[in-house]
Amino acid sequence: MGLDMYLYVRRWVSSTDEKYSDITSALGFPNEYDKSNFVKIEGTIAYWRKANAIHNWFVNNVQDGVDNCENYNVSKAQLLQLREVCQRSIVNRDNGQPVELETISGFFFGNTEYNEMYWDDLRETVEQIDVALRIDKPDEVDYIYHSSW
Repeated sequence: MGLDMYLYVRRWVSSTDEKYSDITSALGFPNEYDKSNFVKIEGTIAYWRKANAIHNWFVNNVQDGVDNCENYNVSKAQLLQLREVCQRSIVNRDNGQPVELETISGFFFGNTEYNEMYWDDLRETVEQIDVALRIDKPDEVDYIYHSSW
């Protein structure tokens, strides 16, 4: 039990896509499936556990301050913004700059101290966003943030 956070990638694949048959076959669709339909595929591209400062950023910058365990669309620009804030915070850490990503307490949200776990969360976030943005045809996917506790 605790704060679990996911960044999903969703892609709609049309019957004109060269991989359509492979996808419908892998999903176990029968041969008589109406090939004029679209197929939605979705997968987890990033996962955090009790990274409450990152969650707080999503709540404030993507979810309009509402923390309700729903799915929220995240733009590529928002992912880049989060990545930039994390990188800047890491660089500024040794320069005595104030922390930009504030921790938040909540129901099993984990540690709220600015200790090494906090900095690991920021470094991991940069790495996971880099992976998420290297996805094939990034302009054809939806990014979705979801949290639960």
